[in-house]
Amino acid sequence: MKDVMKRFAFLSQVWPDDETAPISGSSVQVYYVARELARRGHPTLVILSSHPGFTELNEGNLKVVYLPATGRTLLGMLNPRWLGRMRKILDDFGPDVIYQRGKLPETVAAADYATRNGATFVWLSNSDKSGEKWKFIKKRQAKGDRIIKRIPLLAEALYADWRIQAAMGKADVVIAQTQYQKDSLKRNFNMDANVLGSGHCIPPMPEKNNQRPMILWLANLTPMKQPQLFSLLAKNLSKENADFVMAGKAPDPEILNMVRREAKGADKFQYVGDVGLKSGNALFEKADLFISTSTNEGLPNTFIQAALHATPIVSLNSDPDGMIKRERIGAVCHNFEEIMDTVRFWIRNETERKLAGFRAYAYAHKAFNIKNIVDGLLNLIASKDMTT
Repeated sequence: MKDVMKRFAFLSQVWPDDETAPISGSSVQVYYVARELARRGHPTLVILSSHPGFTELNEGNLKVVYLPATGRTLLGMLNPRWLGRMRKILDDFGPDVIYQRGKLPETVAAADYATRNGATFVWLSNSDKSGEKWKFIKKRQAKGDRIIKRIPLLAEALYADWRIQAAMGKADVVIAQTQYQKDSLKRNFNMDANVLGSGHCIPPMPEKNNQRPMILWLANLTPMKQPQLFSLLAKNLSKENADFVMAGKAPDPEILNMVRREAKGADKFQYVGDVGLKSGNALFEKADLFISTSTNEGLPNTFIQAALHATPIVSLNSDPDGMIKRERIGAVCHNFEEIMDTVRFWIRNETERKLAGFRAYAYAHKAFNIKNIVDGLLNLIASKDMTT
């Protein structure tokens, strides 16, 4: 398709070129989409909210700036002063389209600008929980603080959820990663979403030259990701001819200690610490198998990275729109014993493992090519323009 040149503004958190930044799936997607739009000639601005020390980037059609929150995360970013500073940056740039992922205070800023200036507001879900109501209330309740401490925090969360959910309803184009997310957005918010997956740049087909298969786990070490299951897997399969590599930020030292306790006796287990986007891709390039033990996923970037690097996926329960089973690019397990048996099979069957990797790489070419994703985004925006 021929691009109609529009000015795009993205509200994001960090810029993944910084290998020390704690990246999220949303930030990675903004990174790739913004770069592809700028490559095509669209003037593109990215405003970051959680990247201390970031230095402004000006690179051709792409500009990236940092606007820190005022005070605490929720109320600090819903503070009129912060919203006013955001409005000033956007007014100076004058975007035709404002793009924002997930239920965050930035959603309010995006809706505010679009409403005042007649810009197209593109809102995207970033996990299966995006279609659920009262995100911050649920997070506060889960912490279990004493009631006297929880009351002001719950009040802050209620205010944030109310503002954010109202802002979501002002989106002109709504995009979901999967059919599941599309259905939950319709059911809980009466929002009509379009399913458009995530995209990355397509790397060359990697060669897997490990003397022993490399089994990779990559995510933040948080309770939702259940990292202890991977270290337990490494211990239980320590007699297998394979190396087990864990990577990711460990924000809670106790969780990291638990992981190391579970891995005691697993001499082929290694925790390599936090990695950035480029370092993570380098690990996927070498990996022979990727393990996901998360309790909740949408379409995680790690699944895309695995497929793009011809690495089969072994996932605990999560299978976005059935792609793993349908495309035969790995296995979906329902308990730890299944994971253990499946990984043992993949370790011992090199031919089957490589065939699954080839299928994953071929599928990624059509499903996760950033050029196709941006084509889809531009088509949705053009369709919206034609109906207004």
